[in-house]
Amino acid sequence: MTTAAIRCAVVRQLSASRTDKLAHQHRPAPRMEDTIDAATLLDTDWPPPILVGYTTRDLLTYALGIGCSDLRYVHEDCTDFAAFPTYPAVLGFKGDAIDVVSFPSPAMMQQPMPMLPGTRVVLDAERYIECVRPLPTEGASLSLRTKLVGVLQKGKGAVIQTESELVDSDDQLLYRLQAASFAVGATGFTSAGVSHSAATEAPARPPDAEREQRVSEAQAQLYRLSGDYNPLHVDPAIAQMSGFDRPILHGLCSLGFAVRAVLDECAGGDASRFRCVRARFAAPVLPGQTLTTRMWRTSAPGAPTRVVFETVVAETGATAIKHAYVDLVAQDGESAASRL
Repeated sequence: MTTAAIRCAVVRQLSASRTDKLAHQHRPAPRMEDTIDAATLLDTDWPPPILVGYTTRDLLTYALGIGCSDLRYVHEDCTDFAAFPTYPAVLGFKGDAIDVVSFPSPAMMQQPMPMLPGTRVVLDAERYIECVRPLPTEGASLSLRTKLVGVLQKGKGAVIQTESELVDSDDQLLYRLQAASFAVGATGFTSAGVSHSAATEAPARPPDAEREQRVSEAQAQLYRLSGDYNPLHVDPAIAQMSGFDRPILHGLCSLGFAVRAVLDECAGGDASRFRCVRARFAAPVLPGQTLTTRMWRTSAPGAPTRVVFETVVAETGATAIKHAYVDLVAQDGESAASRL
């Protein structure tokens, strides 16, 4: 969604129109004066999945949306053509739509997001994306199942934790995903469930690799075509209502830039080396700014190649992405010392 993936006040009002039929049919809406037992909101089993789908053209559009020019991701006839490995993160916005969708989209409204009293805005705080099997490059119709596993008090709000699985028509698992959102101002509930949030500190030494990437002025306008049509990223009036001078970049777009930097610097740009990424969004990025991604190899001998990274806005020094790492699959015969 956004760098903080912010659902502004206008969008929040739209979200409030979700009905029990679309989200958590078994959960009656609590009265405002009640203290909500968050344990009653959690899913123990997988709810019914939503249908999601994509075409080859969608893969090309996404790659361009994260600033990619590598033919392996932007040219369908390239011998090594592949889906960029973070693409599945947009399917929860897009669903199976083949055209522009509203925001929140029908797919979003079928996924768990409890409406906690006092919530002013919901931020996309942390993401985990794990590739189990690569996506078919010719497009596919898939199922995305998502369950709510945690609602926890933190500071002046709540951490809302979900887990998702992306499966094909044979119920073969393709991707595992986790998302942590922060409901600013949420109150009147007791904590329950788990949080997958994890702090991954960058080593106190110079980075092993570094990559600068300029974000184009039109990057958010291009990225939104992959399914996240939050007006915060294109409409100046909505951005100003949300506290920004102008539209900001989608956080998942910033993450795509960062993962692309790690793959290019540490894996020859090869999507087949990608195993997983975990990242926390920390500050907004504006179209036209430059991202600097710094990388450190931290793997123990014999362990999967782990690259800890952080992404900084060069113009301001603000850290946009932190507590982040990418795990890479080692190539045959590759030593730990040669991975970077």
